[in-house]
Amino acid sequence: VAEMGSIHKERVSITGQYVIKVVSTIDPAGLSNEALALHKLLLGWDGDMQPELHAPTAFAAVAEAVTKKTVPAIFGQNLGDAILGGGRGGPTHWATLKTALFKEAAEEPAGDGHMASYILGEGDSWAALFAEALEVGGKALAERLGAFADNRDAWLWGKVHTTAPTHPLSQYYPDAAELLDPPAVPMGGGFDTPQAASFGGWGRHGYTVSGLSVNRYIHDPSDWSNSRWVVPLGASGHPGSPHYSDQALIYSAVDTIPQLWTWEDVIADAETTQVLAAPARAKM
Repeated sequence: VAEMGSIHKERVSITGQYVIKVVSTIDPAGLSNEALALHKLLLGWDGDMQPELHAPTAFAAVAEAVTKKTVPAIFGQNLGDAILGGGRGGPTHWATLKTALFKEAAEEPAGDGHMASYILGEGDSWAALFAEALEVGGKALAERLGAFADNRDAWLWGKVHTTAPTHPLSQYYPDAAELLDPPAVPMGGGFDTPQAASFGGWGRHGYTVSGLSVNRYIHDPSDWSNSRWVVPLGASGHPGSPHYSDQALIYSAVDTIPQLWTWEDVIADAETTQVLAAPARAKM
């Protein structure tokens, strides 16, 4: 059970490691202060998307800049359908393609790969494209969060990468949104990590979580009562219930709670009991 729990907590981004490899080939001498901050953060990182780190934020900014630069060249007139259409299909397809793109950039620095033929001009290189992404991403983060040297806390991944759950009725009753919407919580992980926490859909501002696992299970077939689970919010869908979002912070920390497998355990743990009884027949 403990071993399976560690898998749920796996946050290393393979895509992030590809980005580190490309960035390591860039000469920092000509970079602006904003780009240099991202360059230093990425070179001191191992790809672990921990919420208490700054480097994942730098990675997200570079990935966003590379995305905006390359996606139009890849999809052309089909851009809208490929990225925004198809429900979950578009974002999932792009996340997979993005990893393939960064892999090629890391393994084919001269731009000899297949995807480079769609993206890079003659004489261009992946390093030059990523150097531009460092500039664009560094400027964007400085504008959103302030300069890194002066606002280090604001750059923490857990500060910019949070959930934003919204009740379906909030848009119709904005005055009650504070009561209806569950609280936002910090999240680690990213779009390609076992701790699923996608972010930065096309055209989306910031790195708010846009997709995550509905729940997490750990089952022990040798002793089912030893099994554990957790959901992103709580066991109740009623905003007035104490169990509406009482698992949110547990989920954020990638922890779990016990599953109840026997009626004895369910009854012992129950806070309330509801009885459904047929109405008494009226006497004739």
